Amino acid sequence: MRRWGVLCLLIGILSGVVGVRPAQAAKQRTLRELAPAAADAAKNRRGYVSVAVYDLDTDQLYTFQPERRFRMYSTVKVAIMLAVLDRVVREERRATTREQAMITAMIQRSDNAAATTLLGIAGGAVGVEAFLRRNNIVNTTINGVAWGASTTTAPDMARLLARLANCVLLVERLCRYAQDVMRGVVSWQAWGVSGGVPAVASVALKNGWYPDPGGWTVNSMGIVQNGNVRYTIAVFTFPDPSMAYGIATIEQISMAVYAGSR
Repeated sequence: MRRWGVLCLLIGILSGVVGVRPAQAAKQRTLRELAPAAADAAKNRRGYVSVAVYDLDTDQLYTFQPERRFRMYSTVKVAIMLAVLDRVVREERRATTREQAMITAMIQRSDNAAATTLLGIAGGAVGVEAFLRRNNIVNTTINGVAWGASTTTAPDMARLLARLANCVLLVERLCRYAQDVMRGVVSWQAWGVSGGVPAVASVALKNGWYPDPGGWTVNSMGIVQNGNVRYTIAVFTFPDPSMAYGIATIEQISMAVYAGSR
């Protein structure tokens, strides 16, 4: 019995040394295992494409090129919104009418001025990053001068949205509020990870796009729920020859992911 205890101790020490975390490792899978057509679409499109899909019921994370970093552009507005709401919780108050109006403008109409003001309310780049680190989002860097140039990975954003969907962060009423705001994005900005998803489904999303000198960056991320289909998804692309090409790439992947999740 004593030898078994020593053996277990040694295994624990060695696991710590080499960084082995079996439970987490088991939850990392390839996108092809979930949706081969989505993996093919990502592989065959021009430019870099990164995809992360988090199954909210199994806690499995499916990825394609998960390590690649992208500029966030307007997708960073979700992190800003959540950091502001987190501050509301920590200050034990309700979001002001002004804060709510700016959150709506920032998320639903992608208002940049509102984003700049809300970033200040959240404590700037330091405040948003502190919020993210408390929630184990470690590969996202916020640019306090040009927030659109903040960088992230698709897995970081899929995990962040999973924490929102399962309300691991904030409090229940604010989790519902944040998702409701994301469900109300204006129609001409509601493309991307909603592609191929039935109209009856609930899709809370935010997109980002910008014509970089080397080509377009086009990103989309969201929470998709329809009956027993429940997942978060983040797709980041660069460089795209046009915004339309980036949108088509994301929607082709989204359609295959939804089909594979049924």
